[in-house]
Amino acid sequence: MNPESTELPPEGAFPVDGAKLHYTITGKGPVTLVVIPGGPGFGFGYLHRELTELLGDSYQLLFYDQRGSGHSTGVEDTTRLTMATFVDDLDQVRRAAGLHRLNLLGHSFGGLLAMQYAIAHPGRVASLVLVDSDPASRERWSRFRTVVHKRRTEDEARQLSEIKAIPGWELRSELAERFFRISLRPYFGNPALAERLTFEFDEHVLRNNAVTAGCIRSDLGQWDIHDQLARITAPTLIIAGDSGIFSVDDSEAVRRRIPNAKLEILEGVGHLPYVEAPEKFASAVRTFLPTY
Repeated sequence: MNPESTELPPEGAFPVDGAKLHYTITGKGPVTLVVIPGGPGFGFGYLHRELTELLGDSYQLLFYDQRGSGHSTGVEDTTRLTMATFVDDLDQVRRAAGLHRLNLLGHSFGGLLAMQYAIAHPGRVASLVLVDSDPASRERWSRFRTVVHKRRTEDEARQLSEIKAIPGWELRSELAERFFRISLRPYFGNPALAERLTFEFDEHVLRNNAVTAGCIRSDLGQWDIHDQLARITAPTLIIAGDSGIFSVDDSEAVRRRIPNAKLEILEGVGHLPYVEAPEKFASAVRTFLPTY
């Protein structure tokens, strides 16, 4: 583990190669937990409030927007919207924060980025928390589309079609929030809990999101990193729900290949365990990651 905290100001942006990464720091404690949001493209706004409320009394939480995501810059040069660049940028986060090694918490795509970083820089990771992470291969990841399609109701599909028929909807925060709230209902074990989501969208975030997600998925291609996971030396906690868009077997496939990994399955929980089972989620993180 890594008992050190960052000396960065509470909020700001720092330069990386060809971009500036927006960040904010909340909470308190001697351990800094670097939060890597999913998407890619969303930025950290969708999990900032909840994780601060759940973990901010024990840890210093460093949230950052990936290149071309959230309120960071970099979307102008799409050739740099690659996984390799994202891995390099995360190491620049480490350097900017003055941290020798990182305690990482990655959700969804952020979990895949965290794994890629830990493979590339095993000695720079103190601990790893993967929260319903993208699976370690495109073949496994792509199955989520079938799951979502089966769960989505006809009424939800109709509402989504109506929003998409409105010109420029994807850049209007009120319409985008409504769209994603409906779109993400099948991601929950209990779809009604989608009403608890917060997005913190604005036009800058939405413009980034419209470009970055497609670029990153295209760059990843037919990825499969299962055979590389043995390079991860840090203690790893995998948190997943038994009702997620990814299967328990996907998480188990990762657990089997990371030498020092533990898998925590939450019953009745989907893709956002920190919203769906906040107390169990926080307890799992606190048990795994000491506060010193």
